[in-house]
Amino acid sequence: MRIDYQLLQGESQGWISFYNLQGKLVRSFKAEGQSGYLEVDNSDLPSGTYLYQISTGKNSSEPKKMILIR
Repeated sequence: MRIDYQLLQGESQGWISFYNLQGKLVRSFKAEGQSGYLEVDNSDLPSGTYLYQISTGKNSSEPKKMILIR
C-alpha cells in the first residue's frame, strides 16, 4: 500500500501512525522529507478498519480511514 504525504511548510520529519478502531497504535513509520510517499507492507495486519495520521513535533493531520480486506 502506498501513502502519499505532504508535511507543513518548514517541517522535514514526521511519523505516519496506524491505529485500530479502539485507538491502539498498531504501527508507526518515519516520514522524511517535506513530501513523498511511504510503501507500507500491511500483510501481517488482519482485515478490518484502521485509521492513520501524519504527525510532526508540532502538528497532526486529521485521521484518515483505511479498510483492509483479505
